Amino acid sequence: MYESGVFVALLIWMYGVISSIITINSRMERNLNKVGQRRSWIDGSIKMMTKADVERSLFASAFKFFIVWAISFFFIVFSWLQVALVAAILVYRWNKDSGAPQSIREFRWKLKNSDLSFQQVVTEMYKVGEMTSPTLEEFITDTAKELRSRGIPTW
Repeated sequence: MYESGVFVALLIWMYGVISSIITINSRMERNLNKVGQRRSWIDGSIKMMTKADVERSLFASAFKFFIVWAISFFFIVFSWLQVALVAAILVYRWNKDSGAPQSIREFRWKLKNSDLSFQQVVTEMYKVGEMTSPTLEEFITDTAKELRSRGIPTW
């Protein structure tokens, strides 16, 4: 029984590694990068990029990725506990996402399936209500200024 739990946990771990690699290289990730955001390698949540994220070399990124997944590899020894934890996280994410408004779902769909420009991503953000400026033009300008202040280029 323990060995089958380890096997299932190993399969889940391999799925997580592969899905992280796909996520890191996805169209959504490129669109998020245009507005100074990225997906977390650990839990998939949206994070603000820092200047260090932009300046990090490919080797340093690969090393960080390896460390994150090497540490998670050791949790496989917890067998069915690891499987139950992953299942609980998936159910929680699905349940949390099920109540998202249609405008948010459409925004996510565009991020995942369309190669948007900086201005298009910011415009979509403005439409779904993540704005602090009264007009779209001011919101685009404020967003570009904020990115430059953090040392992140605008595409």
